[in-house]
Amino acid sequence: MNQSKKASVFDKIINELTLEDTGTEQLDQCMQFNYSLSRKVPLRYKIVSVGFVRKYTLNELNTKLQQYGLARLYPRNLWEASILYAFSNGITYDEWHGLVDSVKEIKDSLQPNTDLLSQKNITLKLIKEYVDENSDLDNKAELLTKHQTRRLETAVSSIHFPEEFLAFLRSNISEFSAVREKTRYYFCKYLYYYLERKIDSYLKIASRGIHYRLKDIMDELSIFQGASQVKRSSMTSEQIREFLECSSISCGVLYAEFNEFFFGYVSLDWMQVLLEQAGDLKNLPPKNIKKLADAARHYDKKYSKMEDAQIIKVLDAALEQQEKELDREASLDSFERGYQKNRMGENTIRKYLKGTLDLDRTTFICFLLFFASDLTTPARLYLNQKRLDEILHECGFLQLDPYNDFDYFVINFLTAGDPVDYLMEEVTRYAISMENFYLYKLYQASRSDDADIGKLLTS
Repeated sequence: MNQSKKASVFDKIINELTLEDTGTEQLDQCMQFNYSLSRKVPLRYKIVSVGFVRKYTLNELNTKLQQYGLARLYPRNLWEASILYAFSNGITYDEWHGLVDSVKEIKDSLQPNTDLLSQKNITLKLIKEYVDENSDLDNKAELLTKHQTRRLETAVSSIHFPEEFLAFLRSNISEFSAVREKTRYYFCKYLYYYLERKIDSYLKIASRGIHYRLKDIMDELSIFQGASQVKRSSMTSEQIREFLECSSISCGVLYAEFNEFFFGYVSLDWMQVLLEQAGDLKNLPPKNIKKLADAARHYDKKYSKMEDAQIIKVLDAALEQQEKELDREASLDSFERGYQKNRMGENTIRKYLKGTLDLDRTTFICFLLFFASDLTTPARLYLNQKRLDEILHECGFLQLDPYNDFDYFVINFLTAGDPVDYLMEEVTRYAISMENFYLYKLYQASRSDDADIGKLLTS
């Protein structure tokens, strides 16, 4: 089987990067109208450069960004705030460029990230404190999002003079951040309730003395490092809750659970899905052998001159070898298991939490679907299309569009009686047509460290 065609699970996941220090350079390349220079510049900068040339209004620029799946300009990012100011006032590219050095000086005065989640070990308690810090309480003591981003956007768009704009940045420097805090806030908020449900489930089962279920629920607690001590000790429910809330969260386990929820299946290419659907290849009916052999010939030219039986034999051997590899990985210690082989997913999630890496729209939606899958309380956080649209709007993303393939899938996923079954049916339907499910194309191997970002921008 052609393993080079098989995407690694999850980790693309960076459609747009917060690159304040290179943003001006990217725009400069676009504004030279040299295709060889600008062809690999990220789409966000291309759209901004077109906006300068065509003299878009701020609303026109934001609309165009959202039409291409990108977020609106983010006023809590100093560099993007300068773009927002430029399009609010209709100033030229050269006039905006005159502000860049001053904005960079102000950015350099921004203190390193010292918020709650920048600590080495991230705990449920710290996540709760971060969410509380960025929320307002209503009269029912429910957590409601603050509107700092909206306030800054209103303020910046009402400023008309460069000196006034720069003075505003300096006096409000503590309000700015490297990543989209609103998206990070919702990610952490739904993660908090996801983790709380794990603790609640354990305490409920433990209090009833349902011993045969304790092993399964202990596996659920593996996301809390050191959770095995709970079983060995004689702590009260309150002590158990406090212990788990103060335990470090394993980003590796969280990544594995995210995959387990649905993306492991999505990451399979269509031929792999057909093979899984076929079952035991040695005992296939002749009609099914013919169909699978024809699919293999369509999939890879190396099968084109083989007889049907020979193709089935090769495929069966490849599947057997694959099973051996999976067994080998599962037998090794946790640092070598399949889902942690290169730790990229684990590190990416850690960066989301710490506020050093942005979530793109697709990844953000997928994590919300995962975190909210069993969420019933508080009722206002139940994830349906209306709620998700509200969140996307708050984060500056385009709301769900039923004419967009991915969004159409999400809308149906939210309303399906069994969402995971619906996902598998869709993947299989595509595979029968000898096509990869559209999510497969979105999830390629991500690279989030500085060296790889440099390659992404310059290659």
